[in-house]
Amino acid sequence: MLKKNLPVLFFSICISTNICFAQDVAKNNTIKQAQVVTNLPPDPCEFLLNEDEAIKMEGYYDQLFDTDGLNKEFWMSKCLVKALADFLNANPTYDGINFSLGASRKFLGKFNSRLIIVSTTESNPQTARKKHNDEWGKQITLPTGCNLGDNIFINEGLDNSKKWINKFGENFRGETILGDRTTAKKNLLSISVWMKACKLKAINKALQTNNDLDGLTVRAACYYKSDDMFLNHERQYEIQTTLIFIPTIKRQIDWKALASFGLVDKKKKADEVYNHGSLCPQICD
Repeated sequence: MLKKNLPVLFFSICISTNICFAQDVAKNNTIKQAQVVTNLPPDPCEFLLNEDEAIKMEGYYDQLFDTDGLNKEFWMSKCLVKALADFLNANPTYDGINFSLGASRKFLGKFNSRLIIVSTTESNPQTARKKHNDEWGKQITLPTGCNLGDNIFINEGLDNSKKWINKFGENFRGETILGDRTTAKKNLLSISVWMKACKLKAINKALQTNNDLDGLTVRAACYYKSDDMFLNHERQYEIQTTLIFIPTIKRQIDWKALASFGLVDKKKKADEVYNHGSLCPQICD
């Protein structure tokens, strides 16, 4: 099931002072910002959340960003995840995948969001805001007949991709200068999530070793407290949006993908939802 019945009230009332605080400060981005620290534990290639934590993060997102046209969920097919992993295995100089949010005009002039995928290489030199290069000109080979998923775009090239991403910044983040991420009125709404190559490979391995799984639901969620990635400047704010990746299983009744918790490795306690990557802001390139 997509969500349990018990936590329903979590989405309709403000039962946490942290959530209330987030609502109050979201408009002017006054939430505590990160300071760089050292001696952090190594970044794991497999970072997993349990269902309760995932639902809590989704609840924070719902409290902050209930915006018309802002999709809260995308779906990636199993064959697409494998294509990304195969590309990274065949191209070791590429360090990960960037998942950017874009926007396109829909019915009656409104915009809706989409997910844009591009491979990355390591920047040289690196700065606090630039650590990866989006390789828009590099095509990722997709298997014949592979259904990418819902509102997923790949191999679109620089011009289209940047146009959609900048439209997301303008229409949903409130960026006052087109393409300038630092001018956003809603800076807590991340515009991209970068995933390390080994994490993508770990997700693919889990999918490929379980015949019941057919892909990933990619859901909008929100960090709500300090953690190692915040302290190391991988994101700019304690409370900031992200994407979480939940394995899906195809239902026999209508053949739709269903987000299913606890399918990756039943021997682990935290075994259900994949997390997390570097966010923009802070790391925007």
